[in-house]
Amino acid sequence: MSTRICGRRCGLRHLLPLMLTIASASANAQDVYAVPDSVASDCSEDVTAQLASFVASVPDQSTIALGTDGCYRIDSILETTGRYGLTIEGNGATFQAFTEGDRVRRHLSFTRGGDLTIRNLIVRGANPYAGTGDLAYRADREAQHAFAFYGVQGALLEQVQAYDVYGDFVYISSTGSPRIDCTGIVVQQSNFERNGRQCITLISANDVTIRDNYIGDCRRSTFDFEPNSASQVIQNVRIENNVTGPGRLLWFASGGASYQISDVIVTGNMAAIPEGGRKPIGPVYIAAPAAGRKGPFTFAGNSWMVAGPYSGGFFRLGRVIEVQIYGNQVLSDSRAPAAVNLIDAQCIDVTSNVFHSADVVFTADDLSSDYFEQDNDIH
Repeated sequence: MSTRICGRRCGLRHLLPLMLTIASASANAQDVYAVPDSVASDCSEDVTAQLASFVASVPDQSTIALGTDGCYRIDSILETTGRYGLTIEGNGATFQAFTEGDRVRRHLSFTRGGDLTIRNLIVRGANPYAGTGDLAYRADREAQHAFAFYGVQGALLEQVQAYDVYGDFVYISSTGSPRIDCTGIVVQQSNFERNGRQCITLISANDVTIRDNYIGDCRRSTFDFEPNSASQVIQNVRIENNVTGPGRLLWFASGGASYQISDVIVTGNMAAIPEGGRKPIGPVYIAAPAAGRKGPFTFAGNSWMVAGPYSGGFFRLGRVIEVQIYGNQVLSDSRAPAAVNLIDAQCIDVTSNVFHSADVVFTADDLSSDYFEQDNDIH
């Protein structure tokens, strides 16, 4: 194992401060437009087209108010394009799908535009098997996301809920050519349970904060950072103070076609698995393509309950640079050959963690260098 020179030579950063853009549409909205009574709010009929027409009629820099605790049946996509300063005030209302739909029926979809706010709204999908079971995932329905953002410049998703969707709870990506990435997206104080794919997915985005949410019963990875092309970029992301419940695959997964993933901070999260709940199979897996290395990443003060068996370690890091892992606790029901498994990785600092059921702190291949551990408890 190499001596500790990462902090000096590689410039590791403790909890890199981020300049986060938080959407504030509600502060700018001067006019409120209530959904008309002619739009059924008891889920008695599909009102997607009526809602879409109404939303299109509302000017930018305005608030759309749904009926308090209403139920709006949407069996198609409810989408906006190029809208600015728009607030959707849910007032506890539900958007519910009753039909299976096709693969790409997203429940709420936002393309371009910005300074958007979606608050106090519930989305219910039509997946009868949603959760961690085998039947929850269907490839022919996997893009039915609850909330999807494409190239949006500033959005606040706050105090929302999503249940029983075939796809992801939140999907954040780019759009257009030349590419427009999402930027300034905040997901906070929300509740997401039971789906058919990843919980929260980032494809191409800058300045994203995911905090103070409950997220559980995801069929695949809890957090998935997976660009679809080599040119896509994910940077300046904070995942903080979330509580996650049962999971099926990895808690944090980052594969994909691009190595351009950097400045990701994961701190203060807790994987709290109820009795009898399925545990994720591991906390963290990161692998970069041969074109470059991903990083920096910080994982600090998190607590995970996970399951095995493990082929590598709790943290599996391939082609990464500048990773700090400190003050975490990992509890596992199976032994792992290592807490941290390195493949062609550089500048890794592992300090003051508790790793339950790990044989050693590090295993590393010959291409890995500058990795250091101190004050870790393995047992």
